[in-house]
Parts: sequence; C-alpha cells; structure tokens
Amino acid sequence: AMRGRKPIEHICAMDLRAVYPIPASWSEAKRTRAILGEIRPGVKPDLSNVAKAWEDAMNSIVYTDDSLIVEYGHFKKVYGITPMVAVTIKEVEA
Repeated sequence: AMRGRKPIEHICAMDLRAVYPIPASWSEAKRTRAILGEIRPGVKPDLSNVAKAWEDAMNSIVYTDDSLIVEYGHFKKVYGITPMVAVTIKEVEA
C-alpha cells in the first residue's frame, strides 16, 4: 500500500470519494443521470461510517494513528460504473 514507505508520523488531511454501484434495475436514462452526478446515493452505509472504517483500516499502514488526521477535505458519495473508495492522505504543515 505504501510501496515500502513508512507510515506518516505527522499531522495530515484526508479526502475520500465513495463510488456506489448503480442499481441494475434503473433505466438507461436514470443510469446516465447517476453517472453525471445528477443523482447521488442517499443509501447506507453513511458517509461518516465509510470514512471511519477507512481511517481505522489505514492505522499503522498509511499513518501511525488516525488521531493524526486534523483536517478533512472533500468527502462525497457518488454513483459510478466501478464501485470503489478512493482515499487521499496528505501531510499538513503545522
């Protein structure tokens, strides 16, 4: 995950983008609107729960402890072709 780098030991910021699958039952028009971001996923899990799960999962791998996260950037849930979660962690200057 870190390609041989040690976990971050300094304060950092976190961005997160959760891409949810588009329901197969939706019409092609509705699927297109979802891909364009006109329809957003107001479904479980909650965005805050997704963020917390990733914060915990990255402990001791990406950073030494999730208490080092002092700033949240962009957090959003969207629909997409390929479901995934994209997380970016950046060190922050004091």
